[in-house]
Amino acid sequence: SDLTSGTTYYWKVIASDTRGGSAESETWSFTVQ
Repeated sequence: SDLTSGTTYYWKVIASDTRGGSAESETWSFTVQ
């Protein structure tokens, strides 16, 4: 789908394993011009 102009989008990665462990990245963002 299209991104909306002037909108800031945020995302992060969360990884998990079968033993219940997990790791989380920092949050990244970008703003659509």
